[in-house]
Amino acid sequence: MESVEILLNDFRQIYENSDDHDVVIDVGKGENNKSFNAHSVILRARCPYFRKDRGMTKYYLEHFSPETFEFILKYIYTGECIIKENVKKINVYQILVAANELGLTYLINYAQDYIITNEDDWTESNVIRMYKESVRCKSFTKLLDFFGELIAFQPFLLFKSSSFNSLDHDIILKFLDRNDINVDEVEIWNYIIKWGMAQRPRLNSNFSNWSNHDFDELQRRCKDLISKVKLFCITSSEYFMYVRPYKRILPSHIVNQLEEYYMVNGLRTSSYTFSTRTPRCYTINSRIISVEHLKRITDWITKKNYNNISILPLFSFKLLHRGRDDGLSVEEFHQNCDGKGPTLVIIKIKNSNDIIGGYNPFSWSSSGNWKVTDKSFIFSFRNGFFRNDILSRVRDQNTAIHDNLNHNVGFGYRDLLWFNGECVCSSYNRKIIESDGFDLEDFEVFQVVRKTNFS
Repeated sequence: MESVEILLNDFRQIYENSDDHDVVIDVGKGENNKSFNAHSVILRARCPYFRKDRGMTKYYLEHFSPETFEFILKYIYTGECIIKENVKKINVYQILVAANELGLTYLINYAQDYIITNEDDWTESNVIRMYKESVRCKSFTKLLDFFGELIAFQPFLLFKSSSFNSLDHDIILKFLDRNDINVDEVEIWNYIIKWGMAQRPRLNSNFSNWSNHDFDELQRRCKDLISKVKLFCITSSEYFMYVRPYKRILPSHIVNQLEEYYMVNGLRTSSYTFSTRTPRCYTINSRIISVEHLKRITDWITKKNYNNISILPLFSFKLLHRGRDDGLSVEEFHQNCDGKGPTLVIIKIKNSNDIIGGYNPFSWSSSGNWKVTDKSFIFSFRNGFFRNDILSRVRDQNTAIHDNLNHNVGFGYRDLLWFNGECVCSSYNRKIIESDGFDLEDFEVFQVVRKTNFS
């Protein structure tokens, strides 16, 4: 390793002192322009883009920003790609686009992983934009899988977005290829019709006044999209209300099959086989909380506000210990929960509907030490309602997690020690229940795993 570090340090010096350069690269345009000196032998060895035209001494990359290219050039010379140090002045997506054009496979994957793990600008419009770009660029496979899964879990992000009617045909077609879209099939049909009518020239929303040409035009626009709809999964009432008025855009043999399927007694179960979608089922093995609680908790874990975008698909929660089943003692807790990485503790208070809990970003280990962090938190759901919550974040990082072997294990100095039944505000910034103590009825501990394997 020492020899590798020496070699990288030598290349770093070449990067920082390029007096003997033989290539100049002009990046950006107008006032946002900068020239970079480089060495052709290093560029060709490390970057496929510069192998195309041997002997060139001048390159022009007008569509790159100087900040982005400076980051990439340093990576080419030194192998360093520490985005966090530069995140304030560099757009990570621009790095991804530039790395793709230059053929830097490792950097493409690194930037995708960074966006998935650290991006905090996940407004609805940005999620749709990222999905569109990942469909268009075959190298962005991780983003395609990630944003595709995110949207499939909550498809109205796409269907109700302000940009839906302006989406390219191929973007919608790619999404409809998924079998895990979490929406009734008739909704997919309705939004395809809406999209088709909105294309130019627009079609009159009152289809009763349409000419044959209007129906032919809608069929031309929507033919490929409609082929992805699982029409036999639509109920008879939905068919007659939403599909039948537009049946002229369907192939006649499909119309005949559908109407037989809905109208002939017994035919529905005996004569037709058809494919269905299977939305991913996000559940939690808990007797205390629901998936709705989890949606809120995952936002807290990532410290982000996603404006109605749930990132639950990013996480899995594995039950490690349930007090009523596995034991209510601190010894049994440590036996099942130590060394398991980040955990979520959920507590049911006796003679109350209140739910309280905390998130530990470290492993429990019975060390007897305080664990220093600003990433842990405690919380409550008043009367068990997921919308009636209190979130309390760390005030004193030095006493955030008490990783004790005895009953003092828990969160903060006395903020949430569930084996002692203590809940006194000290190390965290808010009190999560009115009283200073409670009687423990049950508790559950979940291993929190953040998904990182996106194709």
